[in-house]
Amino acid sequence: MDITDIIPQSTSDIWAIAFWVIILILIITVIVLYYYVKRMKRKIVKIQQDANAQLETIKKSKEKRMQDLSDVKSKVDRILEEDKK
Repeated sequence: MDITDIIPQSTSDIWAIAFWVIILILIITVIVLYYYVKRMKRKIVKIQQDANAQLETIKKSKEKRMQDLSDVKSKVDRILEEDKK
């Protein structure tokens, strides 16, 4: 194998090499983008799950506060009724 075997001899050889280089670059780009999108989808799902967990915590704490508020309200109403008597 000689160095002259590697060097293209005509312009059609150069275009053929350029074509296959471009095809190879496109294939690599598609593969990289596929894995990037796949990884981003996993991150988005995790973020959504975390947000849902936080929302559930907020809802539970809101329900507990409302329950506490109604307990306090009922106690105040009872005290007011006792004072009226």
